[in-house]
Amino acid sequence: MIYSNTDTPTPPKQGPSSPPPPRGEGQQSPPSYGSSQAYPQVQPYPQTYTGYAVVVPPPQTAGRRFIGAFLVATLIWFLFTVLIQSTFGVVRWSHRHGGLILDGWDYTIPSGVSLQECIQGGEWSPSLKPDSSVAMAQGFVGITFPRESETSFDLPLSSKSLFFLSRGQLLGGAVNVITSTNQPKDTATVQVVIKYRREEVRDLAKVCMITRNQGENGVGIFAPVWPLGRYPHGQEYRLGYKMTIILPDLTGKSAPLVIKNFETDVQNSVHQIADLNDKVLFESISLSGSNGPITAGSLAVIKGKIHTSNGQISGNFNSTTGLTVETSNAPVSGKFNSKDLSIKTSNGQISGVFNSTTVLTLLTSNAPIRVAVGLESKGKGATPILNARTSNGMLEADVSLISGSSSGGSFNVTTTSSNAPLRVTFPASPLNSKLNFNGWTSNGRATALLNPAYEGDFSLQTSSTFGVTVHRNAGVEDPTGEERKRQIVYRTVGKGVLTGEIHWDTKQKGQGLVTVRTSNSPIVLEV
Repeated sequence: MIYSNTDTPTPPKQGPSSPPPPRGEGQQSPPSYGSSQAYPQVQPYPQTYTGYAVVVPPPQTAGRRFIGAFLVATLIWFLFTVLIQSTFGVVRWSHRHGGLILDGWDYTIPSGVSLQECIQGGEWSPSLKPDSSVAMAQGFVGITFPRESETSFDLPLSSKSLFFLSRGQLLGGAVNVITSTNQPKDTATVQVVIKYRREEVRDLAKVCMITRNQGENGVGIFAPVWPLGRYPHGQEYRLGYKMTIILPDLTGKSAPLVIKNFETDVQNSVHQIADLNDKVLFESISLSGSNGPITAGSLAVIKGKIHTSNGQISGNFNSTTGLTVETSNAPVSGKFNSKDLSIKTSNGQISGVFNSTTVLTLLTSNAPIRVAVGLESKGKGATPILNARTSNGMLEADVSLISGSSSGGSFNVTTTSSNAPLRVTFPASPLNSKLNFNGWTSNGRATALLNPAYEGDFSLQTSSTFGVTVHRNAGVEDPTGEERKRQIVYRTVGKGVLTGEIHWDTKQKGQGLVTVRTSNSPIVLEV
């Protein structure tokens, strides 16, 4: 048995003590063990104990325990669902459609739009005359669709607005607007042809009559949209469409057909507008597409907005109050007339004829501007403005200045480029008019040709090692027919700098100002 140094041994238990037996005479005493030795007393090792306070949490109610468990379970379920969907992409085998279709898709319906009558699945009608010549947007060019189905709707022309939509990741097509003498005068017919390779894919799309607010009617095409970019890949999953909007042709009547408001908002789509200028007047129009061009034979509007991306905008556009034209990575060309006119693109050329009576804006980048511009000053105090700007592209502009009366008028013209030549001419200008012209570029030759009617100051400046030249046309005649002599006076002549003034009559000098700037290139002013 082992004892610790802090315990006292307990003698073993014994029975009742009995007296020792008596020694007999023959017995001897036990031998002596010698003297006894004293040992030091063993002391117990002191131990230190530290006391700890035991904190007992208050008991939780059953409700709080339930809420905590519920939140933990919900978080685990959410994380598990996200993991499964993102890792594997749920795929279902649809017996109805007979093919593999990625699950989780839905339709994108814009806010405020209500679906009315819809055509889907077996409700489509077979196309009697398949059309393979439909223009397609980027991403759909070159795809052949061997199958077609169609349907049609009628919309009242008395609507406050006619609007047309398309939505779907794998949907693209074309919107055509035409007129017909066979079309009833109070309705617009909308023909929709859907193009596809697999019937089960077509059955996922639907076309519907749609409404918005009070008195706004239209047609929408809706195809599936998958979240997180999990849409199926392959041409067999793509859908093409052609939407033809037929308006009545009222040629011969006293006035053209008037449409209050006309809107398109179609993705991956092309717009083709027929020659409608003398047949239809749109009080307001908004054409919006993407990845496809917008072309118009002719279009007459009071105010309008034309917008696409990655597609050219071209045609004949006429507006009485305001017109905005915008695209990207594509050119803009044609004839555009409006009180306020804004043309914007990027990485695409701007070319054509542009007329304005108030503000004309031409903006692009990394591409040239080659335009003929008409600025008309109507009434006293009216000052039309031209702002043309590009970069890394040549800017060529013929700017005709026009006055509502036989003479006078004020005009502001600013043309800007960089790393490219600049050339601006003024083939027409009213007598006694005021021109404020700024021509700016860099690393490119700058040339300005003034109209003989110009009177005012000029300021030319470039890098000091390059020349500044004024070419005087000796054959220029007095635009008033009074045989006056044209006077050119030089004020400052230096390296890369030349200033002066031009006038016909010393008694009445003009108030115009021509400023031309460049760098690392010469400047030429022709007068």
